[in-house]
Amino acid sequence: MLERKYGGIEARKAAIVIQRAFRKYQLNQKFATLASVALKLTKEKSSNSSLMLFKQQQRFSSSSLESSSSSSNGSIIKSHPVERGIQYLIEENFIESTNLNDCELAENIANFLLTRKGLSKQMIGEYLGNIQSKFQQLVLKYFTRLIDFKLLEVDEALRKFQTNFRFPGEAQKIEKIIEMFAHTYYDQNKSYLVDLMSRDDVFILSFAIIMLNTDLHTPNNKHRMTKDQWFKNINSILKNSDKLQKLLNSIYDRIKLNEFKTGADHCSHVLKVQQSLVYQSKHQNPINLCLTWRRLVCFCRLYEIIDLNKKESAHKHQREIFLFNDLLLITKLTSKKSNSTSTCPT
Repeated sequence: MLERKYGGIEARKAAIVIQRAFRKYQLNQKFATLASVALKLTKEKSSNSSLMLFKQQQRFSSSSLESSSSSSNGSIIKSHPVERGIQYLIEENFIESTNLNDCELAENIANFLLTRKGLSKQMIGEYLGNIQSKFQQLVLKYFTRLIDFKLLEVDEALRKFQTNFRFPGEAQKIEKIIEMFAHTYYDQNKSYLVDLMSRDDVFILSFAIIMLNTDLHTPNNKHRMTKDQWFKNINSILKNSDKLQKLLNSIYDRIKLNEFKTGADHCSHVLKVQQSLVYQSKHQNPINLCLTWRRLVCFCRLYEIIDLNKKESAHKHQREIFLFNDLLLITKLTSKKSNSTSTCPT
């Protein structure tokens, strides 16, 4: 605004200074919020609320999951398709639930979500991030405990953790998942962390790592966080030490080099197909193939014969066929002039 109104180098310098100052202010506000949340956690640790920060709904017991006749839990299942999916898996005996208490059932569900192939990472994140369900928070607890974080630096442990699911979009859900991770990581590495960080410090640093990853790898972010800013923001909250500075330096370098990414699932394969498609017309609406329930069954290449009596090149009417569980996509190769292997829906 200043540069546009007044012009000149001085106005541009002033605009840059103001932008950086405002950005620094925003970062400080975010970290201050994290610190206050950690202090709140310390004060609110009771037997019934240690897993929850927010208002909770009635949890699913093993009996309520096995029967959809209950009016209260039935309404929850209808409004939450992820929970309905878990109920279906229990009813079809994919998840053992017979004669189990809530803790045993939660552990079975957690083990299924962690080890079963073919599940949507996005939907796993949605299920684990339900902050209104005590039972699903219990599943999150066991899910986190089933992963080995021993002797890993906190950022590497967090990277390993989040490959198993995709973080939900809501900040409160992300906060709850990171809180559970921090508690588990601290419990598994107490001897290593005893002189470096407390349980709450691990939570604050873990949340800050997620923020740093987002800041460094957002494509349109022109002013990425520098290492000095990273040090300053963390040191304003955590107790400064030489060990901590070395850790922060390593964390910044690793995250800058390698972005945190969710592990591949069936949606990843479908996304690759979607990204390879080009369209004959710029005004043609693109096909949204990447849906959580859609999976690629098989792919093959065929040749369409227009006229048996007509001599044509065998490759003239080549078609690529993608068979999904709910649709059939027929495409053809684009022009060779573009040196592209992209396909065009027909």
